[in-house]
Amino acid sequence: MRFITTCLSATVLAAAVACETSTPAGPVPTALRQEGPRLQLYGQGSKENVFTACEAPGYRQFDFWVGRWAVRGVRADGSLGPVQPSVIERELDGCVIEENWTGTARSINTYDPASGKYNQQYIDAFGSHLILTGGALPDGSMEMTGTTFFSCAQCPNGIFPLISIWSWTAITPDSVRQLQRQINGLNGQPWGTGIGFDGRYKRTESIALRPTPATGPCTNNPLHRQFDFLVGDWTVSNGNAAGLATAHGNGPVTSTVTNELAGCLVEERVEGPGGYTGWSFNGWNQSEEVWYRTYVNNLGERVFLRGKRDGSRMVLTGTRALADGQSTLVQVTWEPDGSDRVVETWSVSEDGGTSYVVAQSVVRVRRAS
Repeated sequence: MRFITTCLSATVLAAAVACETSTPAGPVPTALRQEGPRLQLYGQGSKENVFTACEAPGYRQFDFWVGRWAVRGVRADGSLGPVQPSVIERELDGCVIEENWTGTARSINTYDPASGKYNQQYIDAFGSHLILTGGALPDGSMEMTGTTFFSCAQCPNGIFPLISIWSWTAITPDSVRQLQRQINGLNGQPWGTGIGFDGRYKRTESIALRPTPATGPCTNNPLHRQFDFLVGDWTVSNGNAAGLATAHGNGPVTSTVTNELAGCLVEERVEGPGGYTGWSFNGWNQSEEVWYRTYVNNLGERVFLRGKRDGSRMVLTGTRALADGQSTLVQVTWEPDGSDRVVETWSVSEDGGTSYVVAQSVVRVRRAS
């Protein structure tokens, strides 16, 4: 994807709010059914060699986009722009499709078995951050939608909502069209020409990504640095009610958290017992002024959270899939205890988010370098 920030002679104020589409939920992956409704974190409830969950049809809707591509945008006069490299890969036993656009932007594309929707979290090295939600259309195309809000003195409540409808269509096995349609959220009419980006993908084996910029607008912005206390190599253990580390039931769990895309992306990789792996994208959305986190593992589970820094803690709230195909509200808090220890607490709500009860905690201890 190429996310183009549109100039409105205004600054971005609020942010990407995903539009829901009515895609029926698919079957719950076998691995999640075996997990049961208990809150089990980072492979604690995983089973040996049970990693076929993401071969279910819902997870495979976007496979036509996987490949190495030479991408050219269509200009207003119909001519093609310069070639841009894009590498799209299946990761995490097929539970993630990762986009790497030109070396300056990345997205994590995931299927949510509870909602039956496909989702994208896109972050680039220039501070853009987009959340999209949608799914496969009857013709096999992928369509996802998100809304970005801009400040606008002449608009109701001072806000202009710009709706972007992104679609990806396989023209042939070796060519894909990616189209961004833009809608004025105040009147439902096309905004401008109605087209933000029209890209033509051609499959190639020789394309190379460009170097990621070393610095950018996120590098020294303290808002983008709020989650930096999680950056590093960690051993993850169960925690008791006092926040003290206890033995992990199934074996060792490690987490590696890095700063990527000139500091705009905080990325986490988790390895646990029985071949368990997990991956998270974490980023500050400068327009909405919240953090977004997508966590997905190779059991087919997706946890999507949003929230803010509260004092020394990061507090994010969202949903987690259950074994019956439904989802539950969760709130996760990361609180540093010195420079080499972080207590991560998971709470659940049974009253629609009015209150949360602590369900489990894990303790991260920094590994010696």
